[in-house]
Amino acid sequence: MNKVNAISNAVPDLEPTQGWYDKHFSWNNVDPQDTKPVCFSSYRPDNPDTPGTPPKVVGPWENEIDCLEMDGKGSRIWRFAHTYSTAKNGFWSTPRGNVSQDGRFFLFTSDWEDQLGKAPNGRQYRHDVFLVELR
Repeated sequence: MNKVNAISNAVPDLEPTQGWYDKHFSWNNVDPQDTKPVCFSSYRPDNPDTPGTPPKVVGPWENEIDCLEMDGKGSRIWRFAHTYSTAKNGFWSTPRGNVSQDGRFFLFTSDWEDQLGKAPNGRQYRHDVFLVELR
C-alpha cells in the first residue's frame, strides 16, 4: 500500500523510446459498465517504404493490435497481431481500427508492407481491410 504523502507507481514507467508512434483507440463494444477492454492499433511514421521490408520497432506495442484491460482491477495488455503498415500510402494505409460491438473482432486497415500490389493510381501501394479475432 502506498503512503498518501509518498505516492509511487504500481508498475514502473517504460523507458522512453526513439521517436514516436501513433495510436488509434476503439472502444465501440456494447457494455454499459465499460468493463470491456479498449483496443488500439499503432504504427510508426518512419516505417520503411520498400516492399517486404519489416516495419521499424524500437519499443513495446509499436505496429501492433493490442487491447488494454479496463475493469479497474488490473492493467493487463493483450497483444493480438502486427499491423504490417508502412503508413506511407495515404490515410487508409495507417492501421485505423475498430472493435466490433460484441468485442470479439478488430477490423483495421494496412498496406501490409507494400505487399498488396500497386494502387490504381500507380503511384502508391494498395491498402486493404484485415480482421483479427480477439481471443
